[in-house]
Amino acid sequence: MYSKQTSNTSNLNSGTFLLSLLLISISTSADEVTTLPKLAIQPTQCVSMRQGQDCFVNVDVSWQVVKKSDYCLYSTQVSTPLKCWSNSHIGNFQADIFVTQNVTFTLKSQNNNVYIISSVLELAWVHTTQRLSHSSWRVF
Repeated sequence: MYSKQTSNTSNLNSGTFLLSLLLISISTSADEVTTLPKLAIQPTQCVSMRQGQDCFVNVDVSWQVVKKSDYCLYSTQVSTPLKCWSNSHIGNFQADIFVTQNVTFTLKSQNNNVYIISSVLELAWVHTTQRLSHSSWRVF
C-alpha cells in the first residue's frame, strides 16, 4: 500500500513538472512574438474604378518596436523620409496620397539607415481595361 502512494506522488510531481515546462515554453514563445517589430497600414488597398486610373486614399501607418531609438518612415513614392521620430519605440503617420502603383512603406533606423520592417499598400481596381484588337473592327 505504501508503494502505491509513492507511485501516485511521483506521477503527480512529474505531471506538475511537465505542466510547468509547458507553461514556461508558451510564455517564452509569446514573448518572442511581442518582440517582433510591427508596421500596420490602414487601409491595406487603394481601389480605383478602372485599371490605369490613379487612386486617392487617406493612409494611416502605425509602427511599434521594442527598443527606443531614432526611426524614420520611408515610402517608395519619395526618396526623403515621410516622418522621423527621436527616442521612440512607437509611431503613427497619416496622409492623403495618390497611388499609381503599389506603395511600400519602410521603417528604418535613423542612426545607421538599417531596414527594420516594411508593408505594402496595394493598388487594386474594380474593372480592368479591355483593349479591342485591331482585327475586331476591320471590315475586310
